[in-house]
Amino acid sequence: MCAAVQGDDTAKSPHMARISGSVYPDVKAGDFFMSQAGPSPMMRDSLIYKLVNFRLDPDVSAEHFRTDLRCKGDPRTVCA
Repeated sequence: MCAAVQGDDTAKSPHMARISGSVYPDVKAGDFFMSQAGPSPMMRDSLIYKLVNFRLDPDVSAEHFRTDLRCKGDPRTVCA
């Protein structure tokens, strides 16, 4: 999975939470949001948030991510 522009991937997260909530009742789409104060706890724990923000948010661990120079396009692109 490659993530380049923050808004592109994180903007899809609430939609994916709605789909997940239709299958897994413990997933509540309303708990999955970004606000002026930052991401909700559920958003912060999501894989997409971590992939997009591992170099931008000091609270996101980069332990399992690496920059892959084979990715094309924006130099901020991250492949996981």
